[in-house]
Amino acid sequence: MHELFRSLAHGGSWPTCPEGNAGGLGHEPYYPCPAGMTAMRSGLDGNAGLIASPNGNLCADTKKPSNVCTWGRDSSCQATYPTIPRQPRSDPDYVDISTGNGVQRFYFSLRGY
Repeated sequence: MHELFRSLAHGGSWPTCPEGNAGGLGHEPYYPCPAGMTAMRSGLDGNAGLIASPNGNLCADTKKPSNVCTWGRDSSCQATYPTIPRQPRSDPDYVDISTGNGVQRFYFSLRGY
């Protein structure tokens, strides 16, 4: 397993065979957001806005928007949402494997390899 993890951490691929029905290597750095919240990340280039992103580091309640407006030469308003940070996973890497009970996701970490 150490050899496999070392290979994966350095760009190798998950070993596959037709009988194994294993998916490719995946990465989920955070746990899911609480019910009713959406995974987001901060906008690029210093934008104050949020962008929906499955691996974003924030959870936003998009049902409770409020407007933040700036006045002056470039007056504008932008919707903001209440946010909380997402909880990071200690084992963010995963592989999906088909078993007799359906597809199961197995999490592990490649840190340190």
